[in-house]
Amino acid sequence: MTSKSVLAIEKANTIPQLSDSISTKGYYKNTLPLKSFFIKSSYDSAYDGKNISRDMVLYTLNRGYRFLDFEVYYDFVSGQQGQQDIKKAVVAFSESASFPATSNSNVPLYDILNIVSENAFSNASPNKGDPLFIQIRPMYNLPTASDDDSTKNRKIGENNQLNTQIEAALEILAMNKYNQPVNENTQIGNILGKMVVIMNNKSNPLVNLKSEKLINMINISPNTDSITVLNAGSNLNNTKVMGLIEFAPLDSTNSVLTENPDCLHILAKKSCNFLPMMAWMSSYIGGYSAAGLSQLGEYETMFVKSGGSAFILINDTKSYAEINDTSKLLSEKISV
Repeated sequence: MTSKSVLAIEKANTIPQLSDSISTKGYYKNTLPLKSFFIKSSYDSAYDGKNISRDMVLYTLNRGYRFLDFEVYYDFVSGQQGQQDIKKAVVAFSESASFPATSNSNVPLYDILNIVSENAFSNASPNKGDPLFIQIRPMYNLPTASDDDSTKNRKIGENNQLNTQIEAALEILAMNKYNQPVNENTQIGNILGKMVVIMNNKSNPLVNLKSEKLINMINISPNTDSITVLNAGSNLNNTKVMGLIEFAPLDSTNSVLTENPDCLHILAKKSCNFLPMMAWMSSYIGGYSAAGLSQLGEYETMFVKSGGSAFILINDTKSYAEINDTSKLLSEKISV
């Protein structure tokens, strides 16, 4: 890795990384359904707090995360000589988790998925035998009522191009991609060593957001809710929801949180399968280990202590969270 930002994150995080695949754990059984597990997940997995970085993808895999998340736009590639005027499906970052991107760097989706494909099941990943979930979030540029016909048609055309290019990029995963539908009752033994594509399957009446071919490439459309740190306690309950459940680190306006969510408090109150964390933030309060663990630090430590793999039984997660739930902690960005 050569990215200064990623090297700083790596150097600052001295919490032990995971070293075992789930199949080595005593609680593992091939027949356990996916709904039984809480899975180590990262949000905006290619974002290092400053740029979209191939090295950040390697870092998250090296830390044992087995849920990667990417925002994908139809936009110009950054810093690619001779390609600045060509739009492609690119991975980028938006503070509002919507179009347009706010990051200054766009990396082709194909390049990011190539890094994943080459390293997810290699020695670069300490738990290479585990399933890997890849969440793709297409960020469509929706037509508005004020758009003239030319602008509306351009947006629709670019959204269709985005679909087509995501379809093409996903083909790089063909060797390891699980090609059957996955739901909460899928037995985990069926997907060991496989990549499972996750994508929200909702569409918008103004535009055909996802092509039929793209929809057919999706394994899971999860039940996804945003969480707001400040009022999480009042919103959480134990109402059961069908399907695999994801809580994204977004506030009530769908903007990315400025700190990681209070993971232990949430897990003590509500069962879920994915609670993606922003791995570019510090694992320690204020960036100093002497000050104690941040929310990201609490999250990573839980996987080390409660099970020891990226897949923890939800009941064990809940017990650990109830015992160790502390007051809210800040997960601040690292300065380089």
